[in-house]
Amino acid sequence: MPTFVLGLGLFAAGIAMAYFVDLPLTIRFLLLLGAEWFTPALTAGSYMSLVLRLLMAFVLALELPVVLVVLTARDVCGLRALEYDRAGPVDSEQCPIRAAGSSWRLFHA
Repeated sequence: MPTFVLGLGLFAAGIAMAYFVDLPLTIRFLLLLGAEWFTPALTAGSYMSLVLRLLMAFVLALELPVVLVVLTARDVCGLRALEYDRAGPVDSEQCPIRAAGSSWRLFHA
């Protein structure tokens, strides 16, 4: 139950941060980008696509800790495997899920 409440709170925080903080900055940047050379044309479809992609990115980024807590609680991926993966190469026997998506290490190098 606490994981569900934490996940719900982080979900709402991700949506609020994306919609109220990042979206206005992104729209302003995109509308001012090259405005002296051409007229920006914002369509409903492109706006909704941008909004949904931003919301999805922020929600997924803030939900990742909850997913890791659930995976370690269910013994799908142990803490030792997560610590080992930060320091060295991915060992597929310790954590098969982390071995499948080892590209995240690019951000922790």
